[in-house]
Amino acid sequence: MRYYNITITPPPDLEGNTPSALIYSTMNGGFENTGALKIDLDIYQSPFHQPTQNGTVKIYGVDFYDLSQATNLNPDYTQTPPLLSSIQISVGMSNGLPFSDASQQGLIINGSILQAFGNWQGNLVTLDLIVTSAAFNPNIDANLSWDWQQGQTMEDAIRIALNAAYPNIPIASPLGSISPYLVYTENQAGKYNGLFQFSDYINETSLQVLNQPNYYGVFISPSPFGFILADGTIPPDKTTTINYTDIIGNLTWINLYTIQAKLVMRSDLNVGDNITFPLTSPVVNVAASTYSQLRNNISFQGTFNIVLIRHVGSSRQSDGNSWVTVVDAVFLPH
Repeated sequence: MRYYNITITPPPDLEGNTPSALIYSTMNGGFENTGALKIDLDIYQSPFHQPTQNGTVKIYGVDFYDLSQATNLNPDYTQTPPLLSSIQISVGMSNGLPFSDASQQGLIINGSILQAFGNWQGNLVTLDLIVTSAAFNPNIDANLSWDWQQGQTMEDAIRIALNAAYPNIPIASPLGSISPYLVYTENQAGKYNGLFQFSDYINETSLQVLNQPNYYGVFISPSPFGFILADGTIPPDKTTTINYTDIIGNLTWINLYTIQAKLVMRSDLNVGDNITFPLTSPVVNVAASTYSQLRNNISFQGTFNIVLIRHVGSSRQSDGNSWVTVVDAVFLPH
C-alpha cells in the first residue's frame, strides 16, 4: 500500500496559543487506513543555486473545519519575520505488495507552507498547499554576511554564515564534507540578500578556486534534516544500491554525464547521495530477437551522484507510474 503522513502545524495565534495540528495519514493507530484521503503531491529537492518550482500538495475530502476561518494556514506577514505554518510530509510504501520496501519510507519535507487555499465545488472539497522544503521562506531576504579569511577553508566560512543567518536550521552533512583545498589567498567579504544569491556566489567561486575537470562546485541544498553542504569531492559515508525492483521504466541519458531514473517513491535519497544500479535489470538494451545474454545487462554501470530529486504522485491512481521518485544524477568518473 502507498504510504503518506502529513502533519500541518499552524503558527501561534495573537494570544500565543498554537492551534491543533492537522494530520492526514494512511496509518491509523498502527494499522493501515484503507479509507485514507486521496492526495496529489509534486515536491522537488534541488540545490539553491539551481532552484526549482515550489512544491504542491492537494488533499481531497478534507473536513470543512479545515477550510474554515479558524484554520488559516497562510503566512502572517504582519510579524517580522513572517510566521509560517510548518508542514512535515513522509512518503513511501508500506509492507504488503510483493516488492514494496517499508524501510524506504520516511520524511521528505520538514518545511513551511507559503500559500494555502481551499475549494468546495459540488461534492469535491480540497485543500491546496504551496510548500517549501525549508523551515523558512527562501524568497524572503536574509542577512547573509560573508567573511572568508585568508587561509580559512570555504566550508568553515559557509557554516559561520549560515549559522548566523539561520540559527534554528542545523547543517546536516551526511555527505562527508567540502574539499579542504578550497582556500582563498586573501580575505573575501560580502553581503547577500538570500540563499539563492549566496549559493550562486559559493558555487561560482568554488569552481574558480578548484579548477578541475568534472568538478561541479559547492552546493547548498535543503533537506528534512537541515542544510546539506557538499561538492562531490569527498564521497558520502555510504552508496545506495538501487534494486531492479525499484526501477520503473528505463533509465535514460538526459544531458552530458547526466541520467534520469524513475523509482518507486522513497524517502531515503537526498541531493548529494551516491547511487549505483544492479548489474542486471529488466531493461532491454538490445533487440530481443538476437537472443543475446547482453540484453539482461543494464547499460548504466558505475557510481552516480544525485543532483535533483522530484517526488510526484497521486495516492489513489492505480498505475505504478503514479507514485514515484524521479532522480537526476551525474556520472562520477573513476
